[in-house]
Amino acid sequence: PEILPLLLQVLNHAPSYLPLAQHLCAALNVFTKLEHCRAFFIAKGGLSTLKQVMTLHASDGFVQVESLSALWRLAGQESLRPLLDSLQLDANILDALHRFGAKSPALVAAALGALWNLSWLSDKLSARVLPDLPRLFDLQRQNITNEHIQCNFCGLLWNMSTGGASKLFVQYGAVSSIYSALKEHPKSARLYKTAASLLRYIF
Repeated sequence: PEILPLLLQVLNHAPSYLPLAQHLCAALNVFTKLEHCRAFFIAKGGLSTLKQVMTLHASDGFVQVESLSALWRLAGQESLRPLLDSLQLDANILDALHRFGAKSPALVAAALGALWNLSWLSDKLSARVLPDLPRLFDLQRQNITNEHIQCNFCGLLWNMSTGGASKLFVQYGAVSSIYSALKEHPKSARLYKTAASLLRYIF
Protein backbone atom coordinates (compact mmCIF):
# COMPACT_ATOMS: atom_id res chain seq x y z
CA PRO A 1 0.00 0.00 0.00
CA GLU A 2 1.09 3.55 -0.70
CA ILE A 3 0.51 4.45 2.94
CA LEU A 4 3.36 2.26 4.20
CA PRO A 5 6.16 4.81 3.51
CA LEU A 6 4.13 7.40 5.43
CA LEU A 7 3.64 4.99 8.32
CA LEU A 8 7.38 4.44 8.55
CA GLN A 9 8.06 8.16 8.35
CA VAL A 10 5.67 8.90 11.21
CA LEU A 11 7.10 6.11 13.35
CA ASN A 12 10.62 7.41 12.77
CA HIS A 13 9.71 10.96 13.79
CA ALA A 14 7.41 10.29 16.75
CA PRO A 15 8.21 6.86 18.20
CA SER A 16 7.79 7.91 21.84
CA TYR A 17 4.13 9.03 21.63
CA LEU A 18 2.28 5.97 22.94
CA PRO A 19 -1.21 6.39 21.37
CA LEU A 20 0.36 6.94 17.96
CA ALA A 21 2.74 4.01 18.41
CA GLN A 22 -0.19 1.74 19.30
CA HIS A 23 -2.15 2.63 16.17
CA LEU A 24 0.84 2.45 13.86
CA CYS A 25 2.01 -0.93 15.23
CA ALA A 26 -1.50 -2.27 14.72
CA ALA A 27 -1.43 -1.00 11.12
CA LEU A 28 1.99 -2.53 10.59
CA ASN A 29 0.68 -5.87 11.83
CA VAL A 30 -1.93 -5.74 9.05
CA PHE A 31 0.45 -4.57 6.30
CA THR A 32 3.03 -7.28 7.00
CA LYS A 33 0.54 -9.90 5.85
CA LEU A 34 1.55 -8.87 2.30
CA GLU A 35 4.87 -10.05 0.88
CA HIS A 36 5.76 -6.82 -0.94
CA CYS A 37 5.06 -4.82 2.23
CA ARG A 38 7.40 -7.04 4.24
CA ALA A 39 10.15 -6.61 1.67
CA PHE A 40 9.68 -2.83 1.59
CA PHE A 41 9.67 -2.53 5.37
CA ILE A 42 12.95 -4.44 5.74
CA ALA A 43 14.63 -2.63 2.83
CA LYS A 44 13.80 0.77 4.34
CA GLY A 45 15.28 -0.05 7.74
CA GLY A 46 11.92 -0.61 9.36
CA LEU A 47 13.23 -3.27 11.74
CA SER A 48 15.45 -0.75 13.52
CA THR A 49 12.41 1.49 13.94
CA LEU A 50 10.32 -1.40 15.21
CA LYS A 51 13.01 -2.30 17.75
CA GLN A 52 13.11 1.31 18.93
CA VAL A 53 9.34 1.40 19.40
CA MET A 54 9.34 -1.92 21.26
CA THR A 55 12.11 -0.65 23.54
CA LEU A 56 10.48 2.72 24.23
CA HIS A 57 7.14 1.09 25.03
CA ALA A 58 8.37 -2.10 26.66
CA SER A 59 5.73 -1.79 29.40
CA ASP A 60 2.78 -1.51 27.00
CA GLY A 61 1.25 -4.89 26.25
CA PHE A 62 -0.67 -3.72 23.18
CA VAL A 63 2.42 -2.35 21.43
CA GLN A 64 4.30 -5.55 22.23
CA VAL A 65 1.58 -7.89 20.89
CA GLU A 66 1.12 -5.93 17.66
CA SER A 67 4.87 -5.53 17.13
CA LEU A 68 5.59 -9.20 17.80
CA SER A 69 2.80 -10.30 15.46
CA ALA A 70 4.36 -8.19 12.70
CA LEU A 71 7.84 -9.41 13.59
CA TRP A 72 6.65 -13.03 13.38
CA ARG A 73 5.90 -12.49 9.68
CA LEU A 74 8.93 -10.31 9.00
CA ALA A 75 11.29 -12.83 10.62
CA GLY A 76 10.79 -15.32 7.83
CA GLN A 77 12.58 -13.10 5.30
CA GLU A 78 16.01 -14.31 4.18
CA SER A 79 17.06 -10.68 3.69
CA LEU A 80 17.01 -10.32 7.48
CA ARG A 81 20.00 -12.58 8.02
CA PRO A 82 22.76 -9.88 7.84
CA LEU A 83 20.84 -7.65 10.30
CA LEU A 84 20.05 -10.06 13.08
CA ASP A 85 23.19 -10.06 15.15
CA SER A 86 23.42 -6.27 15.17
CA LEU A 87 19.74 -5.69 16.00
CA GLN A 88 19.43 -8.51 18.57
CA LEU A 89 15.64 -8.46 18.37
CA ASP A 90 15.58 -11.55 20.57
CA ALA A 91 16.31 -9.32 23.57
CA ASN A 92 13.07 -7.41 22.97
CA ILE A 93 11.13 -10.62 22.38
CA LEU A 94 12.37 -12.27 25.56
CA ASP A 95 11.73 -9.10 27.57
CA ALA A 96 8.12 -9.02 26.33
CA LEU A 97 7.70 -12.67 27.30
CA HIS A 98 8.98 -11.98 30.80
CA ARG A 99 6.67 -8.99 31.21
CA PHE A 100 3.47 -10.31 29.64
CA GLY A 101 3.88 -14.05 29.04
CA ALA A 102 1.72 -15.04 32.01
CA LYS A 103 -1.11 -12.73 30.89
CA SER A 104 -1.28 -12.96 27.10
CA PRO A 105 -1.35 -16.23 25.13
CA ALA A 106 -1.50 -14.17 21.93
CA LEU A 107 1.79 -12.51 22.81
CA VAL A 108 3.39 -15.86 23.70
CA ALA A 109 2.33 -17.36 20.36
CA ALA A 110 3.65 -14.38 18.38
CA ALA A 111 6.90 -14.21 20.37
CA LEU A 112 7.64 -17.91 19.96
CA GLY A 113 6.75 -17.70 16.27
CA ALA A 114 9.19 -14.83 15.80
CA LEU A 115 11.92 -16.67 17.70
CA TRP A 116 11.29 -19.79 15.62
CA ASN A 117 11.82 -17.89 12.37
CA LEU A 118 14.73 -15.83 13.65
CA SER A 119 16.54 -18.85 15.08
CA TRP A 120 16.45 -20.43 11.61
CA LEU A 121 18.50 -17.47 10.36
CA SER A 122 21.01 -17.16 13.20
CA ASP A 123 22.85 -19.73 15.33
CA LYS A 124 24.10 -16.89 17.53
CA LEU A 125 20.52 -15.94 18.30
CA SER A 126 19.76 -19.54 19.28
CA ALA A 127 22.69 -19.44 21.70
CA ARG A 128 21.40 -16.22 23.27
CA VAL A 129 18.00 -17.82 23.87
CA LEU A 130 19.44 -20.81 25.78
CA PRO A 131 19.51 -19.12 29.23
CA ASP A 132 15.78 -18.44 28.92
CA LEU A 133 14.82 -22.05 28.16
CA PRO A 134 13.43 -22.79 31.66
CA ARG A 135 11.01 -19.85 31.34
CA LEU A 136 10.03 -20.90 27.81
CA PHE A 137 9.29 -24.44 28.97
CA ASP A 138 7.13 -23.01 31.77
CA LEU A 139 5.13 -20.96 29.25
CA GLN A 140 4.74 -23.99 26.99
CA ARG A 141 3.31 -26.06 29.84
CA GLN A 142 1.03 -23.27 31.02
CA ASN A 143 -0.49 -22.98 27.52
CA ILE A 144 -0.78 -26.66 26.66
CA THR A 145 -4.25 -26.16 25.10
CA ASN A 146 -3.00 -23.48 22.67
CA GLU A 147 -2.03 -25.20 19.43
CA HIS A 148 -0.15 -22.19 18.01
CA ILE A 149 2.03 -21.91 21.10
CA GLN A 150 2.81 -25.62 21.09
CA CYS A 151 3.73 -25.64 17.40
CA ASN A 152 5.86 -22.50 17.60
CA PHE A 153 7.63 -23.79 20.70
CA CYS A 154 8.47 -27.10 19.01
CA GLY A 155 9.65 -25.21 15.93
CA LEU A 156 11.97 -23.04 18.01
CA LEU A 157 13.45 -26.08 19.77
CA TRP A 158 13.81 -27.84 16.42
CA ASN A 159 15.93 -24.98 15.07
CA MET A 160 17.95 -24.76 18.25
CA SER A 161 18.55 -28.51 18.34
CA THR A 162 20.43 -28.38 15.04
CA GLY A 163 23.06 -26.38 16.91
CA GLY A 164 23.58 -29.13 19.48
CA ALA A 165 21.32 -27.90 22.27
CA SER A 166 19.12 -31.01 22.33
CA LYS A 167 20.85 -32.45 25.44
CA LEU A 168 19.65 -29.43 27.42
CA PHE A 169 16.09 -30.01 26.23
CA VAL A 170 16.08 -33.44 27.84
CA GLN A 171 17.16 -31.92 31.16
CA TYR A 172 14.15 -29.63 31.06
CA GLY A 173 11.71 -32.47 30.38
CA ALA A 174 11.26 -31.82 26.67
CA VAL A 175 10.07 -35.32 25.80
CA SER A 176 7.21 -35.31 28.32
CA SER A 177 6.30 -31.74 27.33
CA ILE A 178 6.12 -32.65 23.66
CA TYR A 179 4.14 -35.79 24.42
CA SER A 180 1.61 -33.74 26.42
CA ALA A 181 1.24 -31.30 23.51
CA LEU A 182 0.68 -34.09 21.00
CA LYS A 183 -1.84 -35.76 23.28
CA GLU A 184 -3.71 -32.47 23.67
CA HIS A 185 -3.79 -31.79 19.89
CA PRO A 186 -4.15 -35.20 18.21
CA LYS A 187 -5.51 -33.75 14.95
CA SER A 188 -2.87 -31.08 14.40
CA ALA A 189 -0.78 -32.22 11.44
CA ARG A 190 1.37 -29.11 11.67
CA LEU A 191 2.26 -29.79 15.30
CA TYR A 192 2.95 -33.48 14.68
CA LYS A 193 5.25 -32.68 11.78
CA THR A 194 7.22 -30.10 13.77
CA ALA A 195 7.40 -32.25 16.90
CA ALA A 196 8.58 -35.27 14.90
CA SER A 197 11.39 -33.22 13.38
CA LEU A 198 12.44 -32.06 16.84
CA LEU A 199 12.30 -35.55 18.40
CA ARG A 200 14.57 -36.85 15.66
CA TYR A 201 17.34 -34.61 17.01
CA ILE A 202 16.62 -35.37 20.66
CA PHE A 203 16.88 -39.12 20.12
